[in-house]
Amino acid sequence: MNRTRPPAVAAPADYRFPAPLRRTLGNGMRLVLIERPAANFAEFRMVVEGGFAADPGERSGLCGLSMEVLTQGRLDGGRGRADRFVERLGGAIRARATVDAGVIEMSAFAAKLDASIKAFADAVLCPRFEAKDLEAVRAIRRATIAREKTSPFALALRLVPALVYPKGDPYAKPFTGSGTESGLENISLDDVRGFCRESLVPGRATLVAAGPDIDSLAASVEKAFGAWRAEGADSPREPEVAAHAESDSARAAIADFPGAAQSAVFAAFATVPRASASAEALIAADAILARMFTSRLNMNLREAKGWTYGVRSFLGDARRRGLWIVYASVEREMTGAAMREIERELHAISDGHPPSREELSRAASYLSSTVPMACETTAQVASLVADGVACGLAEDYYRGFVERIGRIGVKDLANVVRDISRLKPITWLVACDAASVSAHLESSGFALRAFEAD
Repeated sequence: MNRTRPPAVAAPADYRFPAPLRRTLGNGMRLVLIERPAANFAEFRMVVEGGFAADPGERSGLCGLSMEVLTQGRLDGGRGRADRFVERLGGAIRARATVDAGVIEMSAFAAKLDASIKAFADAVLCPRFEAKDLEAVRAIRRATIAREKTSPFALALRLVPALVYPKGDPYAKPFTGSGTESGLENISLDDVRGFCRESLVPGRATLVAAGPDIDSLAASVEKAFGAWRAEGADSPREPEVAAHAESDSARAAIADFPGAAQSAVFAAFATVPRASASAEALIAADAILARMFTSRLNMNLREAKGWTYGVRSFLGDARRRGLWIVYASVEREMTGAAMREIERELHAISDGHPPSREELSRAASYLSSTVPMACETTAQVASLVADGVACGLAEDYYRGFVERIGRIGVKDLANVVRDISRLKPITWLVACDAASVSAHLESSGFALRAFEAD
């Protein structure tokens, strides 16, 4: 249990996040260019506003499913399916849904750039797919949802949003982006075509392009996408925001994993918009509390008490209100006690035991190291910028990240945690052998109910 982990390494003194260049095409599509001189591949990320938060409740999963069907559509000229054609050129095309955006991704071999970007544009501008394409992707999505329900962490990403956000809130959907089983079955071919027609418009799209020669990238993109026009009104596909009310769901729920030797406990909060001034203080608080090996909870539950192999955390970035989850798998008999310790540490960081300057310095050093580590490949850089765009961050946000993290003060950190916990108490989900743990939890003061979601 007392295994050691190497300390965090600060970012190299000469490291600098590449400077993105922004252009806007005549049709309104935004283009973000990032030069990576030594790259053999060009990376593209088409960020389309909306995301799974904007999915109708009865068709949850529409954004992700539609994006995936799009990549398997047919190209003209006998080129076959988009994904297979790009693969023959040495690249890959795929899609995913985030809470606030749909993202179509392509990796293109630099020597085959023109043919690849033309296929990418054809798939987006003139989507051609059939019922069999929808059914093939639907079958994969069914399997994805089934698999998510077998993993405590993936299950938590599915269930926790409905516990944390108010009923009817667009964010109260599975944060895996895969949607719900009933929503999946309700999606028709007309729904997918309607989604593509309404969502894939140039004024609501940002294309992040990273590669060895940004002049060539810009020319290829302009040639492929310059003639793109919206069919109808260029209106945003925005989710309807529910009134700011408390959820009527229980704040503590149990997911049954019969025979599980450990309990996976998840403490969750709705947080702040990713682009807000306090978001970076929350990132630092998360590092001090749970993310680093030397975090308070890891030193407490793992090193001091030996109840777990490690404490982890998840920060789900979003434009309006993010999702923060602190979690650990603990000995079954210590489930309630571990939850009380997590609760105590969460409250202590903002009241009674604020971070020391040493802790803050250690967190800043750790977080400084994450930027260059997250930018080792062209694909990583493109994805990091695209995810930032989806959350409303500036394209060059990460150029000053290290400096800003270093300026965060103890009060900044304590205040953001205090504000989040005041907004709503801790929401708990426990994935465990319910028959063995329920009575123990009740005796520890936690009244949990069985909870299942579609």
